[in-house]
Amino acid sequence: MTIEKVKLIEKKIKEGKLSLNEARILLDLEPIEEEKYDQLFEKVHNES
Repeated sequence: MTIEKVKLIEKKIKEGKLSLNEARILLDLEPIEEEKYDQLFEKVHNES
């Protein structure tokens, strides 16, 4: 994995264009599958 890819993922998260689970998938990690996490993401995303 390149540093450029990581920086792009970080930028997209900060812009609100990528969720943490989407970023985890792009980094070949398992997504977080908890209802509380999904509710928190929806709340934060809707407030932006």
